[in-house]
Amino acid sequence: MPVLDDAGAEALVETVAAQAGRVGALLAGDLPHELVEHAEEAGVELLPYGGELATTCTCEGWVDPCVHALAVLHQLTWLMEADPFVLLHLRGTGREELLARLHARAPAPSAGVDPEDGDDDLTTAYDAAERAARLLELLEGDGPPDIDHLL
Repeated sequence: MPVLDDAGAEALVETVAAQAGRVGALLAGDLPHELVEHAEEAGVELLPYGGELATTCTCEGWVDPCVHALAVLHQLTWLMEADPFVLLHLRGTGREELLARLHARAPAPSAGVDPEDGDDDLTTAYDAAERAARLLELLEGDGPPDIDHLL
């Protein structure tokens, strides 16, 4: 299956970053239909079509795909259904790379923002940003994350 070139990978990152909740949906194991459509509009084909899936096998079967390749394609479908990052990995942009690129795009915290200034929305947003940053640090660390202290 063809992988995304640099421009395609960047367009994918921009598409994921363009709408709140897309990263969360991917991390939850969901590939939103709307994300696939917006990626296509940006020139990025996420879902493979028949011509992109080339198979080979050492068996002597005359059908293409043979039963062995077909079994692998079925397993691949199940894996992609369970974790959309499998599809992104096959396209050349795995979980870690996508999250790193999204993290690099995130705006730096504004200097002088005081979460105690009385603005409830700002305080909530600041708290959510801090928790998300700590969660990303935990996910990047070794071992299973201990999220109890984030709550």
